[in-house]
Amino acid sequence: MASMLKRCGIGLGALVGIGGVYAAPPIIYSCAVTNENWGDFWRAAATPYGATTAGLFALSAGGLAFYNGHQERKVNQAVEDRRHDADTIRTLRERYTAAVEQLANDSTTISQAGVYAIAALADDWLRINQIADAQVCINLLCAYLRSTPDASTTEPPPDQPVRDTIMRTIAAHLTVPDSDPDESGGAESKTWRDLDYDFTGAHLHDVNLDRVVFRGERTDFADVHFHGQQASFRETEFRSSRTRFERAEFHSRVASFQEAKFHSMHTAFFETNFNGVSTFFTNAQFHGDAIHFEGAIFMNRTVTSFAGAQVWCRKDISFDLAEFHSSRTTFDSAQFHTPVATFADVQFDSRRTSFENVQFHADQTSFMRAGFDGKNTSFRGAQFLGTSLIFDEAKFLADTTSFIEAAFGSSSTSFRAASFSGLGATFRQAKFASDTTIFAFVNFETTHLCEFDDPGAWKNMVFDWDEDLSKKPDRVVPAEWPPRVSRPNDEAATST
Repeated sequence: MASMLKRCGIGLGALVGIGGVYAAPPIIYSCAVTNENWGDFWRAAATPYGATTAGLFALSAGGLAFYNGHQERKVNQAVEDRRHDADTIRTLRERYTAAVEQLANDSTTISQAGVYAIAALADDWLRINQIADAQVCINLLCAYLRSTPDASTTEPPPDQPVRDTIMRTIAAHLTVPDSDPDESGGAESKTWRDLDYDFTGAHLHDVNLDRVVFRGERTDFADVHFHGQQASFRETEFRSSRTRFERAEFHSRVASFQEAKFHSMHTAFFETNFNGVSTFFTNAQFHGDAIHFEGAIFMNRTVTSFAGAQVWCRKDISFDLAEFHSSRTTFDSAQFHTPVATFADVQFDSRRTSFENVQFHADQTSFMRAGFDGKNTSFRGAQFLGTSLIFDEAKFLADTTSFIEAAFGSSSTSFRAASFSGLGATFRQAKFASDTTIFAFVNFETTHLCEFDDPGAWKNMVFDWDEDLSKKPDRVVPAEWPPRVSRPNDEAATST
């Protein structure tokens, strides 16, 4: 509007100038040169020349007056807006002080009112795009959760209703409404989902953060103790640059990350302890640069599940030095699409450990020095693709170990110095299609047989008895060596 008026003013000025040049000379000449009186002047002014000049001057004056008036109103409005913004900010800061006093009150009801007041204040800060002030409100709520009166007890503290109110309020604001499917965020409209959350060291009871979205710079659950019936993050999306659960302790009955999506650049579960009844990462998706479960301990009484999980990391996922002591541990049908997937020095001590139908598409997949104990270990139908598969020095101590119908398609596969010392092990109908598969220095000490019958492929296999068949242990079967490929038309032909 202002630019349009400005252009109109300039146009009118130009028009006046042209009209003045056109109409003024006859009038001036009529008055000055011919020395007529003023009556003649007015008669001359009434001519078309004079009327044009007068009209243009009047129109110009009116336009310029309107333009100047608009500019003045614009300046006055800007001053008023600044005054209003200053008043708004001052009012919000006064509300913050009052809300803090409410939150700190000994009365549970008043403290809960303080939570709602702080939440409303954060909403108002975001409404006027004051992100830093909204973050201060979130920091205050998180700080309250971190202030545990007695860290030595697992019982809920006296102010647990206030803490529950905080968690419910946060969850409600982080949940994506069905009417807002676009989670790309942006500078135009920030929400609670775009802020940072620091719960470090907090003791949280019955956490329910299902289907929420974290997409701030940092989401931190490091050293948090989870108690109660559940710690639930089902279908939750972690999109912060960093997501941290390291050294957290899950004492809740159920810890669930089912169908959760980890999109953070770095996701860390270093030395995290899962001590409840069950832990679920079933159908979870792991993206970003790196996922770390190094040193994590899964002590669940029934199940630890990564079944159906999908890993699409740009660098690596690592379970090195982790311990699985649940009654059942399953990675069934999980998929690993990442440069490195490593389970080095992992202790699988579950009654049943299952990697059935798992797919490794990693450049390097490593179970180096991993220990498989318990009743049963199964890699039935597993697919090992990519560049390198390493089971060097792995110890298969379970009563039964199965690689039935497993497909070894990595460029190189190595079981160098591995040990099979349970009741029995079987590779029946496995496809050994790697460019090189090494079973050198392997200890076949199973009580019963270690079977390699009916392989689907047998390509470039290396055993200690390749040069002297008499060195082959009797418990390694079939007796006729090398085994006959069950499907000779397979793309990988038999080769010794």
